[in-house]
Amino acid sequence: MSQKQEMQRKMQEYQALQQQQQELQQYVEELEQNVEELKATKNAVDEIEKKEKGDEILVPLGSGAYIKAELEKTDELIVNLGSHAYSSKNPDKAKELLEKRRKKLENARKEVNETIQENQNKLQKLVPELQKMRQNNQGQ
Repeated sequence: MSQKQEMQRKMQEYQALQQQQQELQQYVEELEQNVEELKATKNAVDEIEKKEKGDEILVPLGSGAYIKAELEKTDELIVNLGSHAYSSKNPDKAKELLEKRRKKLENARKEVNETIQENQNKLQKLVPELQKMRQNNQGQ
């Protein structure tokens, strides 16, 4: 492989790693948003447990719209199990499920951050190699 081809290969590797870094960083941000949403949901369950039958609450409809509702039960929540499957859970079981999801997301975030660090190390190694190759090409 000629020096020019080797430099092109390393440059492509560098660009691919940069692109992957951007994508991984976006994924980490999404994971962090999901973790925060799970924490907020757990806090909401905690607040619902403090309420009593007949208390009035605001139920989000989406896009900043709410409806007032009267609590009928505080000991039963409907939770999404995935794939459009739902189940009735008591607040403690719902919080357990939310906590399991949060831990799973935290582990995924940790793994992605490790990959980001590995890629960063590869990028840092490539930079001097590319600089040296450029200097050699300019000297010829």
